[in-house]
Amino acid sequence: MTDWPEYKKKLVNETVDVFFSKSLLIDQEKQLKKMNKGKRGKPYMYSDALILIILAVREYFGLPYRQTEGFARMLGGIWGARIPSYTQEAEGTEYTSWSKV
Repeated sequence: MTDWPEYKKKLVNETVDVFFSKSLLIDQEKQLKKMNKGKRGKPYMYSDALILIILAVREYFGLPYRQTEGFARMLGGIWGARIPSYTQEAEGTEYTSWSKV
Protein backbone atom coordinates (compact mmCIF):
# COMPACT_ATOMS: atom_id res chain seq x y z
CA MET A 1 0.00 0.00 0.00
CA THR A 2 1.33 3.43 -0.95
CA ASP A 3 1.50 6.29 1.53
CA TRP A 4 0.18 8.93 -0.92
CA PRO A 5 0.80 12.04 1.20
CA GLU A 6 4.41 10.97 1.74
CA TYR A 7 4.79 10.09 -1.96
CA LYS A 8 3.46 13.51 -3.06
CA LYS A 9 5.74 15.26 -0.59
CA LYS A 10 8.71 13.36 -2.01
CA LEU A 11 7.83 14.45 -5.57
CA VAL A 12 7.61 18.10 -4.49
CA ASN A 13 10.95 17.87 -2.72
CA GLU A 14 12.60 16.27 -5.76
CA THR A 15 11.39 19.16 -7.93
CA VAL A 16 12.75 21.70 -5.48
CA ASP A 17 16.05 19.82 -5.33
CA VAL A 18 16.35 19.92 -9.13
CA PHE A 19 15.78 23.66 -9.40
CA PHE A 20 17.91 24.65 -6.42
CA SER A 21 20.72 22.14 -6.74
CA LYS A 22 24.32 23.30 -7.03
CA SER A 23 25.07 20.13 -8.99
CA LEU A 24 23.24 21.64 -11.98
CA LEU A 25 25.67 24.54 -11.93
CA ILE A 26 28.67 22.24 -11.65
CA ASP A 27 27.37 20.08 -14.52
CA GLN A 28 26.79 23.22 -16.58
CA GLU A 29 30.36 24.38 -16.03
CA LYS A 30 31.70 20.96 -17.04
CA GLN A 31 29.52 20.88 -20.14
CA LEU A 32 30.51 24.41 -21.11
CA LYS A 33 34.20 23.57 -20.73
CA LYS A 34 33.70 20.47 -22.91
CA MET A 35 31.74 22.45 -25.54
CA ASN A 36 34.51 25.07 -25.78
CA LYS A 37 37.42 22.61 -25.85
CA GLY A 38 39.20 23.06 -29.17
CA LYS A 39 36.61 25.59 -30.36
CA ARG A 40 37.93 28.42 -32.48
CA GLY A 41 36.47 31.89 -32.21
CA LYS A 42 34.11 33.21 -29.59
CA PRO A 43 33.46 30.63 -26.86
CA TYR A 44 29.97 29.49 -25.99
CA MET A 45 28.64 31.47 -23.05
CA TYR A 46 25.90 29.08 -21.89
CA SER A 47 25.66 25.32 -21.84
CA ASP A 48 23.05 23.51 -23.88
CA ALA A 49 21.66 22.09 -20.63
CA LEU A 50 21.08 25.55 -19.16
CA ILE A 51 19.28 26.77 -22.28
CA LEU A 52 17.17 23.59 -22.35
CA ILE A 53 16.22 23.97 -18.68
CA ILE A 54 15.21 27.60 -19.19
CA LEU A 55 13.21 26.84 -22.33
CA ALA A 56 11.54 23.85 -20.65
CA VAL A 57 10.45 26.10 -17.77
CA ARG A 58 9.20 28.65 -20.32
CA GLU A 59 7.18 26.03 -22.17
CA TYR A 60 5.84 24.33 -19.05
CA PHE A 61 4.56 27.55 -17.48
CA GLY A 62 3.65 29.23 -20.78
CA LEU A 63 5.81 32.26 -19.99
CA PRO A 64 6.87 34.99 -22.39
CA TYR A 65 10.64 35.37 -22.83
CA ARG A 66 11.00 38.35 -20.45
CA GLN A 67 9.16 36.58 -17.63
CA THR A 68 11.23 33.48 -18.32
CA GLU A 69 14.36 35.58 -18.00
CA GLY A 70 13.14 36.89 -14.63
CA PHE A 71 12.50 33.38 -13.37
CA ALA A 72 15.87 32.20 -14.67
CA ARG A 73 17.65 35.14 -13.03
CA MET A 74 16.07 34.22 -9.72
CA LEU A 75 17.42 30.68 -10.12
CA GLY A 76 20.75 32.06 -11.32
CA GLY A 77 21.01 34.12 -8.15
CA ILE A 78 20.52 30.98 -6.10
CA TRP A 79 22.97 28.98 -8.24
CA GLY A 80 25.44 31.82 -8.71
CA ALA A 81 25.19 31.26 -12.47
CA ARG A 82 25.28 33.65 -15.41
CA ILE A 83 21.87 33.63 -17.10
CA PRO A 84 21.10 34.54 -20.72
CA SER A 85 18.85 37.50 -21.49
CA TYR A 86 15.47 36.98 -23.13
CA THR A 87 16.91 37.83 -26.54
CA GLN A 88 19.64 35.24 -26.03
CA GLU A 89 16.96 32.70 -25.07
CA ALA A 90 15.04 33.51 -28.24
CA GLU A 91 18.21 33.25 -30.33
CA GLY A 92 19.51 30.27 -28.32
CA THR A 93 21.35 28.60 -31.18
CA GLU A 94 23.76 31.51 -31.49
CA TYR A 95 24.86 31.10 -27.89
CA THR A 96 25.07 27.32 -27.69
CA SER A 97 26.48 24.48 -29.75
CA TRP A 98 23.07 24.05 -31.43
CA SER A 99 24.37 26.16 -34.30
CA LYS A 100 26.35 23.05 -35.36
CA VAL A 101 23.12 21.10 -35.88
